[in-house]
Amino acid sequence: MVTARFTPWNGLPPDARQAGFEQDHQILYIARAAYAGGLHLGKIRADWHKAAIPHGGQEVWVDGVEVWTHQLSDNSGGVWNVPSGSPGDAIVCGHEADGTPLYAARAYHNGGLHLGKWRADWAAAAIPYGGQELWMSRFSVLCPGQYIEGDPAFEWQRRP
Repeated sequence: MVTARFTPWNGLPPDARQAGFEQDHQILYIARAAYAGGLHLGKIRADWHKAAIPHGGQEVWVDGVEVWTHQLSDNSGGVWNVPSGSPGDAIVCGHEADGTPLYAARAYHNGGLHLGKWRADWAAAAIPYGGQELWMSRFSVLCPGQYIEGDPAFEWQRRP
């Protein structure tokens, strides 16, 4: 089973890879943190000291954060795929308090590409946004695969 490599957050590590962005194009990174007995996924920016995770209907701000450092245990950089009703080859990045696997997810909302979590028994992914846990039916999940420089979601960075 392929796993994702995370490192403790002490400011932005040099090997963290952008995975999302705010409406104003501030870059977001995959974060995870222990909360309510689980290891939950969310988002962090370089200028934040805490991460935002979706939990219990709320956007929850948490300490003790880890950030994804771009690499997977198979030495690929990871790709984002739309799940087809099952996790398929999605990478387990966290878990609920009862051990149910959680997968890193991202979804477009309000002009940004926001990071959150998904479970195989959910029809939507949860993202933290505006103080709430929002449910997004159109989303993708982190999977093994060779990352090719130039994630299409970041096309705006390549425009003059």
